[in-house]
Amino acid sequence: MSDEQLSTNFKKSEFICKCGCDHWPEDNVKKLVNFLQIIRDITKIPMIIESGVRCNTHDQAEGGSGVHVTGLAVDIIVPNSNRRFLLLDAFFYVRRIIPWKKEYKTMFPGVVVGGIVVGRIGVYLDNHVHMDLCPNRPNEVMWLK
Repeated sequence: MSDEQLSTNFKKSEFICKCGCDHWPEDNVKKLVNFLQIIRDITKIPMIIESGVRCNTHDQAEGGSGVHVTGLAVDIIVPNSNRRFLLLDAFFYVRRIIPWKKEYKTMFPGVVVGGIVVGRIGVYLDNHVHMDLCPNRPNEVMWLK
């Protein structure tokens, strides 16, 4: 497997399904990686990807709801509360600037609704954060587990 560079700070190997299958919704992964790269550029904080793309089989085994299958979801390991705060702060900021910044407008087709990028956040007590841009799920949702 080649470890293709998807953006300045993210490689394909960080996002592929852990089961080793070839499920790869490329257009959606591109949107997600572009979104994460903007957050990374703002925060200057490296992101450790715990889980990106999942096939249906792997998602069901993980107890997922299908958003990782779309390629629009990611779980990021966040080692402390400061990094978690900065990551979430940037997430909310980026969701609001993307529709208005000329250089970003063409990067996110299908995930801008009502002038804002769709988004959901899950904050887990085991030090990871779930982020997704899935437009067919309830928007502006946050949960704590």
